[in-house]
Amino acid sequence: MSTDEILISACMIVRDEEEFLEGCLLSIKDAVDEIVVGDTGSTDRTRDIARDLGARVYNIPWNDDFSAARNQVLEQAKGAWILSIDADERLRAISRSRIELLLKNPSNIAYYVLMHPMRRWTGMWVIRLFRNDPRIRFKGIFHESLWEGLQKALSSENKEIGYSDLFLDHLGYDIDQSEKLMRNLSLLLREIERDENNAYSWAHLGSVYEDLGEEARAEDAWKRAIEVVREKKHVHVHEIYSYICYIEWRLKHGKPVKRLLKEAIDYSLDNPHLYWLKGRLLMEENRYDEAIPFFERLISWGEKQDFNRVSVCYEICIFNVKAYDSLATCHFRLGNYPESRRYFRLAEKFAAGTMEYKVKKQLCEAMMEAERQNAGLVE
Repeated sequence: MSTDEILISACMIVRDEEEFLEGCLLSIKDAVDEIVVGDTGSTDRTRDIARDLGARVYNIPWNDDFSAARNQVLEQAKGAWILSIDADERLRAISRSRIELLLKNPSNIAYYVLMHPMRRWTGMWVIRLFRNDPRIRFKGIFHESLWEGLQKALSSENKEIGYSDLFLDHLGYDIDQSEKLMRNLSLLLREIERDENNAYSWAHLGSVYEDLGEEARAEDAWKRAIEVVREKKHVHVHEIYSYICYIEWRLKHGKPVKRLLKEAIDYSLDNPHLYWLKGRLLMEENRYDEAIPFFERLISWGEKQDFNRVSVCYEICIFNVKAYDSLATCHFRLGNYPESRRYFRLAEKFAAGTMEYKVKKQLCEAMMEAERQNAGLVE
């Protein structure tokens, strides 16, 4: 195939990915015209697997900078478009003709792809398909992003970012991440040194410290993340992650969260995770009738599949089994036993075989029978 015929180049950086790489490359082989792999120091069979499946492999020096490595790979791509993908990701089956039709749209300089980061989580829209334009390059040591380069390209041309039919499944978070904690810690500290006003980096740093058992440092990082958010004129939805991490941590440690939660909701009025937290808080305060609308809203989102957001994802269970369970509990506490039984039945549909819901339904029925007997005695 000549260079003129190359429409899509898949680009990735890898290191010791023999467990995942073959599955990734097989998932994209019919969707792209070339695969460009930058290896940052593998000691396993990663390079051989890539070459055996037709990829061009380059040795990329690792300087503790994800953007620098990714950008070196982009320089080797010959296609008109780039599909950025990682070894632990899989492209769901899609016809080549659908992709070609998508890329014929002259008004788009890039496309969002729906990424599912973990099993049992919703998807989130991420920019992974973009024109091979030297202005569009990654920036950021750890949380590398194309956004700055895309904005430069968009401002000079009358183009847009579209939404594609492509779906990616990420498998890496479903395995043990402990080996990456110290690496992530080092890179996050460097990223924060480079940009101390990145709330998302501070929030992620807090989560890493929590996983390492350094609770005081975790709390300090989340507090700093929230300070950064408060100083902004415009808050992006993914920056609310700072509040969510800190609120969840405070709830776990029995600390008050009401003021923080109100502040977060004011920033992000339709954030499903905040609705889940608000409903839980109201339940803990025995304000069951006030909690009910929050769980009903979550169920509505789930029924409409209205939860795929840019750069944000949620556990699917808050839209079904956890919301139904919470509604059932609220109605039980309010003495609405038929409604409670109905919601326990619905929860059971999403947790088939769970004895807990069978027992709770029986309890509701027992309470309903007791009410009927009491009513008969009164008559």
